[in-house]
Amino acid sequence: MRSIVATTLTLGICVSPIGAAEREDAEAQLARAGVLREEGKATAAEKLLEGLLGRAPDHAAARLMLAEILADRRDWKQADGLLAGLSGRTLGYPLHHVRGKVSLELGRTEEARRDIEKALRYRPRSGIDLFLLGNAHAGARRWALAIDAYTRAKACGHDDAALHLGLARAYFARRTYLGKVTTKKLRNADPHAIVSGHYVLAPEPGRPGVYQVCPPASAVYQVAAARRLGCRGVAIDLLEADIWLAAERFDRARSLYAAAEPAIDKGQAASFYERFGRACLGVGDTDRHLRMLRKAAELDPKAYRQRHADAHTTAADRAAAAGDLQRALYHLKQAVAAAPKSAELRRRLGDAFAEQDEVASAEKHWREALRLRPDHPDRREILRRLERAATGTDEEP
Repeated sequence: MRSIVATTLTLGICVSPIGAAEREDAEAQLARAGVLREEGKATAAEKLLEGLLGRAPDHAAARLMLAEILADRRDWKQADGLLAGLSGRTLGYPLHHVRGKVSLELGRTEEARRDIEKALRYRPRSGIDLFLLGNAHAGARRWALAIDAYTRAKACGHDDAALHLGLARAYFARRTYLGKVTTKKLRNADPHAIVSGHYVLAPEPGRPGVYQVCPPASAVYQVAAARRLGCRGVAIDLLEADIWLAAERFDRARSLYAAAEPAIDKGQAASFYERFGRACLGVGDTDRHLRMLRKAAELDPKAYRQRHADAHTTAADRAAAAGDLQRALYHLKQAVAAAPKSAELRRRLGDAFAEQDEVASAEKHWREALRLRPDHPDRREILRRLERAATGTDEEP
C-alpha cells in the first residue's frame, strides 16, 4: 500500500533542534519506513518510526506516517494523539485526509467535516474524501448533503458496498423508500434484483414482460446495490426490513425480520421486536404482533410497556365488538399485566369480569382502580357497582 504521506518524505519536516547528520539519518529512516509500508510490512515500518520519534519526537512527517499506519489498523485513539498539533499549512492534504478520517471514527463529525473539506481543496475529485464527507454529513443527519457527497464520490470512481449502504441509509432517512415507481419492459427479470439500472419491484399485473421498477434514487435500490457488491450481515438485513416496513410492504418486512431474529444483538432487541410486531400487524397476524410487543416490553419496559398495554386494549375492543367476550377478557388481563398501575384498565377489567359473572374478580379490580385513583371520574358508579356486588343485587334498586 502506498502511503499518502509519501509526498512529505522529501520535505524533511522536523522541528526538533537536531544536527544535519541526525536530520539526514531521520529522513533516511522515514524513507525506509515508507518503502516497508508500501511492501506491506506495516509492523516493521511502525517499529522504525517509533524509534525515529524516540529520538526526534516532533518530527511531523514521521508522526503523520505512524498515525496513518495506526489508522489502517483502526487504532483511532493512538492515531489521534499523534496527529494533535500537526500543521496543515506544512503537511497539506495528507494531514487533512487522515485527521478527517480519524475524527470521523471518533464521532467528532464537525471536526471531520472541516478537515475533509480542506483535503478536497487539494484534491476536488478525490472519491475517498467525498465518501468520507458523505459519512460526516450523515453523522450530523444532514441527509441531503450526504446523498450529494456520496453521489459525487461515485462519479469520481469510488464505488463500493459501503458507499451504497451509506446512500441507502440516507434515502431511508429522507423517506425515499422506493422512489418514483414506474414500469419498464424487461427480459428475464427477477423481482428484487437490479436490471438495466433499476430495482425490479414486481411484475406489472396483466402485462407480461413489464415490471414495476424503482430508480437508483431510492433506499431499496441502494440496498440491493450494496448487496451486489458483497455487503452482508444483520445491519443491512435490518435496514432492508425497515425499508419495507416503512413502505408498508409488510409481508416482505416480516420475512426479513424473522430471518434476522437469531442474529439480533441484545442492545437493539427491544426496538427490533417492536418493528417486527408492526410488520406482523400489517399482514393481520395480531397474535404474533402482541407476542413481539410483549418481548419488547420485557426488554425495555419504559419504552414499550404502555404500547403493549394499548395493543391489548385495542384487541379487547375488537373482540368485544365481535361478541367474543372471553377473548376480550383475555386481552384486558394482558393489558393490566402490562400496565398494572392503570386505574382505567383496572376498572375495565372489573367490568369485563362482571359481564362473565366473576363477581369476586370484578370487585378486586374495581377496588384497585379506586386505590390507584381515588378521584376517578367514575368513582360514584364504581362504588355503586361494589355495593351491588356486596349485596348480591343484580339490578338497580
